[in-house]
Amino acid sequence: MTAMEYGSLQRPLVLRKATSGTSKPSHLDLLGFRTIPTVQSIEGLQRGSRTPDWAAYLTYVGWWIAGLPVASGTAYCVLKVPTRSYTAALVAFGALLRSASEPFGVLTWAQVQSLEEGTRVFLRIADKLGKKHTRSGCVQRSSYLGMVQIDVVDPKYTHWITKPMFHKFEVRLTEHETSRRISKAGSVLSRIIPDFTTEWIHTPTTCCAVVTSQAQWRHELPTIAIAAGRDSATFADFMAPSVDDVSRVDVRPAARAGSVTCKFVILDGPQPFLSRDAVHARRVVILLDALEYQKHSGDVALMLASRDDALLAGSLQDPIFETAVFVSAGP
Repeated sequence: MTAMEYGSLQRPLVLRKATSGTSKPSHLDLLGFRTIPTVQSIEGLQRGSRTPDWAAYLTYVGWWIAGLPVASGTAYCVLKVPTRSYTAALVAFGALLRSASEPFGVLTWAQVQSLEEGTRVFLRIADKLGKKHTRSGCVQRSSYLGMVQIDVVDPKYTHWITKPMFHKFEVRLTEHETSRRISKAGSVLSRIIPDFTTEWIHTPTTCCAVVTSQAQWRHELPTIAIAAGRDSATFADFMAPSVDDVSRVDVRPAARAGSVTCKFVILDGPQPFLSRDAVHARRVVILLDALEYQKHSGDVALMLASRDDALLAGSLQDPIFETAVFVSAGP
């Protein structure tokens, strides 16, 4: 049995080795990657096994929910799975891939206009002598159409930027001075993500938070591998602190729902699910195994009954697990 054996199913989800022209398309094929990665246990990767269908689907769910536009309320995705082993890590990895696909480096005017309120940015501006200085600030809503307001922290100052004057600013999500060293994660992502830049590694933004068992999380991450071409890494290289300070943590594990502040949150299990009201996020994935789902089916039914809007079921194509996606009413 491999490390990614799917719990109560009592059979390896390694399936057969992919052969040219015979394997059906994976959910990973839908994401527009430069190279389709293989997500497997370390043992399965060494044998050349393909990505299990369930692992590809869970990665796709994380990718899709992370990019879902939610202007108000909260988008919920409730997944009933045979076992929760490895599911949170795979959904989180999908969210991480979405984050790595977003534009980094110097932003265009259109990208600056689309930034959410409260987003931290770095402004690089030239003074009267032509010397450039970098200032940190936050994007705020402007009462004027076609204008972006950025409040600089130190020294305290507000910039109101319009399209004609945008050329005077260099706006980034990362600081201008970044290391050129590359980590294992960066090497793999460079093969997967079109136009990937290693500046993403230094971005001070958490793409996802996971409320889960900390012991289980630490156990699972080193046992799941991802490969693209000749480069490979484990999930720990992506979602655990780096000892050489080359990469930062994109996915933050948490033991309690009340301690989470993030745009995308994964609630792994019944206790986090029951604490969902303490989570303030635009996107939430809830993971329950079959017995947990049955026990809390009444709570799930109440959530569905109070939904503000139902999303198209076809958005999550050919679901492997029972999946409900809906938007709740809210500010």
